Amino acid sequence: RRMHEFEEKMATEAGVGVGQGKGGGKAPGGPSSICCYICGKQTLVTSYSQHEKACIEKWEKAEAQKPVSQRRPLPQKPGLGNGASLEDRNAAAQGVYEQEMMVPCSGCGRRFKDEATMIKHQKGCTAYASSPDKEEKRRMHEFEEKMATEAGVG
Repeated sequence: RRMHEFEEKMATEAGVGVGQGKGGGKAPGGPSSICCYICGKQTLVTSYSQHEKACIEKWEKAEAQKPVSQRRPLPQKPGLGNGASLEDRNAAAQGVYEQEMMVPCSGCGRRFKDEATMIKHQKGCTAYASSPDKEEKRRMHEFEEKMATEAGVG
């Protein structure tokens, strides 16, 4: 029930009726979408609760595939009060996504959506190539072997 109230509040702020679905794009009062704190994608306010549930399931399934030592916890949903605007909620969700979900390169510090993308980056990252981080390089090699095995190459 609380999620439905949240969706109604967000839809009202965005100028979109709950259950109206697609159409209308941006409302004059602001965006009709909200940023997901898990995947960073913009989602229609009216379908955010379904998106969040699917994202949590996808996150938990992906983390369960990793060795225990490499698993990360699900990030905490930004705790904003009922009076927060849609823009404030989007900014908070984007902040959580960037700080907790994106994976940083140990060489240059640039952040990526997932470890696979970061590993591809590190192949050409001059700061990473000159870093003494042997453990990170070993993990990269293991990940590449695993991906090749899963793809049927090795």
